[in-house]
Amino acid sequence: KKALKHREVRIEDITERFKIISTEGLKPQPIPVNVKVILVGPLYIYHLLYMYDEDFRKIFKVKADFDLSMSRDADRVRQYVFFIASKANEYKLLPFHKTAVARILEYSSRLTEHQQKLTAKFSKIDSLLKEADYWARLQSSSRIQAEHVQKAIDEKIYRSNLIEDKMQQLFDDGTILVD
Repeated sequence: KKALKHREVRIEDITERFKIISTEGLKPQPIPVNVKVILVGPLYIYHLLYMYDEDFRKIFKVKADFDLSMSRDADRVRQYVFFIASKANEYKLLPFHKTAVARILEYSSRLTEHQQKLTAKFSKIDSLLKEADYWARLQSSSRIQAEHVQKAIDEKIYRSNLIEDKMQQLFDDGTILVD
């Protein structure tokens, strides 16, 4: 924070701060710094820093929000297909059949909870592509089909539904009663 504020980096001996007697020797000259810093993170952390750190407001004057969804138009769908193809190439995945791509696009819209939008949470799509490839290879398929994408989605839901399943079990066996 000091370096950003004063636009220079000073090399300091941290032990000098806590000693009663100064044993200061040679100190290197400060190094001028001209940088732009971009912080990426959750909105609540931004608000916490903004409220509790006066310097934060002065140093980070510009705030930018990024939408986690985009419109589902022909151009964006084309870009999404290109993203899928580039990830398949990058990770050396099996080729995606058009039914698999359609299922990925449908899943992307479901993540945004809007039929005319696609998610921009590309890490979720990225992991879906890898898992669909796993299921396709497990069945010795030459390409990834919609059924492999669906299997990957179902398995993800199964892995993250433990609490819901336990609650349902408590309802079923009468431990929890709802009037």
